[in-house]
Amino acid sequence: MIEHNKAVIRVVQLTDPHLYQDSAKGLYGINSLESFRAVYQSVDHSTCDLMLLTGDLVHDESEFGYRRLASDLQQATYPIHCLAGNHDDMPLMEQVFAGGPISCQKHVVLGNWQILLLKTAIAGQVYGELDVAELQWLEKRLKGHPTHHTLIALHHHPFSLGCKWLDPLGLKNADKLFELIATYPQVKVVLWGHVHQVYDEDRAGVRFLASPSTCIQFQPRTEAFVLEDIPPGYRWLELHADGSINTGIERIAQACGTLNTERDGY
Repeated sequence: MIEHNKAVIRVVQLTDPHLYQDSAKGLYGINSLESFRAVYQSVDHSTCDLMLLTGDLVHDESEFGYRRLASDLQQATYPIHCLAGNHDDMPLMEQVFAGGPISCQKHVVLGNWQILLLKTAIAGQVYGELDVAELQWLEKRLKGHPTHHTLIALHHHPFSLGCKWLDPLGLKNADKLFELIATYPQVKVVLWGHVHQVYDEDRAGVRFLASPSTCIQFQPRTEAFVLEDIPPGYRWLELHADGSINTGIERIAQACGTLNTERDGY
């Protein structure tokens, strides 16, 4: 746990870069590394208090891919916290990100806020699940910080987004998460990656947010896999001391490559 005293906490979320050991590789005509670097460089680092990397960091789960990512982020002047997606090797991430500004530390306290990063990835599966230990850890942190507004970050989406092919690949036991959230009203934000698209909805006073990938984008509300030909980007959040938030999406001017929309599947 780290602590800071800030009136407004400025958080940046980067998600789903799908990096490779080979810097020339990418997805559907988009170079993953060039795209990630372009998005990262577009961030206003001077105002950032915390960066969250919410999974699918290295698509081929290569040690070199994680080490190069750590090197790219080495000069950051703020902490960077990451969690694993279904295209990640969590033990390897923990090993590689053991030093410097980037870590797999799951609990951050910043001013009147706490940020909790949940493990939802299951080895060998695309969908996600919260195991008993993770749910117990979450409840312990919520009980232990009853006066802190809380942002929960995870990789998998916790409910249907109206995207028929993608919805089964979300969080299988999201009902357990919702039961906890209903019990602890200090939870203000639930934030995720995985879906490569923007989502923003308020449900019973909790803001549910999904964000674009730094690589390719999925078209929302489709029955089959469809890519959306728009540039990648990131989400920024301003967390206020009274529990309110401001948030938005920033995109780079153009994609790093020519999107190939003729291929099926993902």
